[in-house]
Amino acid sequence: MTHSLVVAHGNREDLGWIKEVPQHWSRCVVILDRPRGREAYAYLIHIVQHYWHLDDVIVFCQGHPFDHDQKFIEHLETKTMFGMELDCGPRGEAQCDFCLIHKFCRIFELPIFPSYRFVAGAQFKVTREQIYSHP
Repeated sequence: MTHSLVVAHGNREDLGWIKEVPQHWSRCVVILDRPRGREAYAYLIHIVQHYWHLDDVIVFCQGHPFDHDQKFIEHLETKTMFGMELDCGPRGEAQCDFCLIHKFCRIFELPIFPSYRFVAGAQFKVTREQIYSHP
């Protein structure tokens, strides 16, 4: 099984921590061009550029993943999301007073659920099959 770590780097973070990542993880640093986007843009660029040669398991993270998960490197093998879990209700209540997902659902006429569970930080693990299942 192959593993890759895709790091969205904004040119400000110290990437020295990458040398602590286990050797069986290949590393790819995507430099962010700030006018174009943030980590989601870097993740998409990686997927598009490597689509036919993706590793079996891919972790997407920010240039300093420890802001959201202090034990990020330790959790690489065991977790699928790296950060604090949050819940957001229909009016943005609970832990998530900044959540706009319900507004987006109304605008795009998508189903609205009573609450949404997500992890802060946009850092997660996916498999190649998961990516290929959404061409």
